[in-house]
Amino acid sequence: THLKLFDFGSAYQLSHEHADRMLEKDHFDLATCLHFILSGIDPLSGSLSSVELKQVRETLIAGCWTVAPAAAPLADVIQDGWTGRACKASFGSIAAHVDGALGLAPVDEVLCSSRPDSYYGDLEVRCRNWLGSATRSLLWMSREDYFATCKSVGIDVSMYER
Repeated sequence: THLKLFDFGSAYQLSHEHADRMLEKDHFDLATCLHFILSGIDPLSGSLSSVELKQVRETLIAGCWTVAPAAAPLADVIQDGWTGRACKASFGSIAAHVDGALGLAPVDEVLCSSRPDSYYGDLEVRCRNWLGSATRSLLWMSREDYFATCKSVGIDVSMYER
């Protein structure tokens, strides 16, 4: 199975006045995402106050957070993302490094592999069957609970609320 991380990059103009900070944030967020996917640990989650959240972010940025053992294959990518060192690398080169470190075929090879027409012909049916049998994880919060949790730790979610 090949996991495609959407937004594995940045979507803004490099001429934007805050482009450097936005790029740094995108690398930081990617590192946090990779750490969570590999280890199940999100250092920014839990019932952290806004002060604690700031302290954890500062610890990550300083390179003083210990990467979980399960995330060790990508420890360099994760630490570089958290500390801002990754900003010197393109997202494409990071994706290639991740593929190599995890022993995965490059996404282009996976996506471009030839499949018989029948594979695509019954894709909609397979998707409907999968959706019909899928159950919602009890660990997932409702939209309202998620926003309430974000607000409780000082995150402004007003632009996302309907």
